[in-house]
Amino acid sequence: GRRGRCRGRCRGRRARCAVIPTVVVAGESLIDLIAHPDGRIDAVPGGGPFNTARTMARLGAEVAWLGRLSNDRLGTMLRQRLVADGVSDALFVATDDPTTLALAELDASGAASYRFYFERTSAPGLEWPDAARALTPGLRALHVGTLGLVFTPMADALARLVDSAGPSVLVMIDPNCRPLTIRDRDAWRARLMGTIARADVVKVSTDDLEFLDGPVVEPQDAPPPNGLLEASCHVTVKPAESAGTIPVPKPI
Repeated sequence: GRRGRCRGRCRGRRARCAVIPTVVVAGESLIDLIAHPDGRIDAVPGGGPFNTARTMARLGAEVAWLGRLSNDRLGTMLRQRLVADGVSDALFVATDDPTTLALAELDASGAASYRFYFERTSAPGLEWPDAARALTPGLRALHVGTLGLVFTPMADALARLVDSAGPSVLVMIDPNCRPLTIRDRDAWRARLMGTIARADVVKVSTDDLEFLDGPVVEPQDAPPPNGLLEASCHVTVKPAESAGTIPVPKPI
């Protein structure tokens, strides 16, 4: 039956959804500040997991987003966008820390250079007790990614969440490597590869692969580098200049 199902429409801070959906997306939400060459600045809600959860909900999935949201005006906007799209608020974590910001400065050609402002802000502070709430008996799929796999303590909490997920839970990882945010590449890579070892699906670009394992040949000519081949998962490679994907079957 449909008893216990939640459509993610609980509204208001005091009306949190009582039921955690069977699909959970975990990671950061933030505000992208788009600085145009003419001096205009647009504030756009963003974050890979934030957008993933919203997209899944728009497509009809019953999905919860796990992460921290500031009580400031920007955090309220992020929360409203999630709930308006049908994302369950059962795993939202409120904080008085200010909203995490990313600044994208566009040049005359439209190319962007990025700066991230994350110290003592909302996204990084997710800790294990809040993340562990996602481990319900009904959990069927878990998606983690992007800066959620970089910022600590959130990255440690999400790595533990993935490791604690039961064998029947489908786990998807989206590294979306952002070198400017990674201070200790070796520690970040070790944690990420440990998480990938449990993943069923890994989504990477050719730029991600190069940052993880060094320069790579065109993906149509060769599989991903050895580090990813050691993981028993399905790897989808997105070439930097292509809108398509190239599926790479898991090793036997």
